[in-house]
Amino acid sequence: MTLVEPVNYIHTFSQTEQNRLIHQSKFLESYIYKTLDFSGSTSVLDIGCGVGAQIPIILQHHPHLKITGLDNSKSQLERAHIFLKPLIDTSKVILQQGSAYHLPFNDGSFDTVCIFFVLEHLEKPSLVVQEAFRVLRPGGVIYCTEVFNKGVFVFPECQGIEAYWKAFNQQQADFGGDPNIGIKLGCLFSKVGFINIRLLDVSLLLDGRMNEIEKRQEFLDSIKAAFLSASSTLRSTGKTTDILEKQMIQDFDRLSKDPSSIFLYPVKQLSAEKLGI
Repeated sequence: MTLVEPVNYIHTFSQTEQNRLIHQSKFLESYIYKTLDFSGSTSVLDIGCGVGAQIPIILQHHPHLKITGLDNSKSQLERAHIFLKPLIDTSKVILQQGSAYHLPFNDGSFDTVCIFFVLEHLEKPSLVVQEAFRVLRPGGVIYCTEVFNKGVFVFPECQGIEAYWKAFNQQQADFGGDPNIGIKLGCLFSKVGFINIRLLDVSLLLDGRMNEIEKRQEFLDSIKAAFLSASSTLRSTGKTTDILEKQMIQDFDRLSKDPSSIFLYPVKQLSAEKLGI
């Protein structure tokens, strides 16, 4: 099988984007890890691991694990090898290049499989879920965390954010992805044969309860960075302009200064099991 660099990835593979992914993983830790439990596992597969941003966080919570990270991007894995070198050197982590559509592992190879913000970018997410089911041992658990972009809510109304976000999601759809796949995970995984499926809400929410200026700024800066990570792609396809991008940035700045502002970024997290023997 020939391995090639994925092309239709809205966030790009730049060094700036790689840095953002590492920073974002730390920001998201308190939201998405409180519902993850790897205590009954020894071997974990991280499908679409990218630069390996999630792996140190998993090991911080569960140091007994051995984690295999798989990604199809050579440049992402090169950065992952640098970022994860201490963990690789101690044999806690193995990185492998390969397609999520054809996982290079035997049936039942892993106790747990996890997928973080990957299916939204793929044309055939059901095939990835089928492969995840295959390599998971009977009785094993899968966790999948994905976005539901249509559910983004902003108050007060921000026309710049709204227009830019519309362009962002249209581009992801044009690339063959699904920016709303988070809300569809239950159907997707039940069709493959997973059981004991739970779909939890682990959304990012800023409202008046977050009244420390520094925390509000950190929250909105992280969201703004995710929006801007698609800037070069949206410009190249003519879906945004300098004026729209500037308006979007100004909207975020206004939200950070308004203690009554609200920003909801919906994130869904599925857990499911493979029937034991």
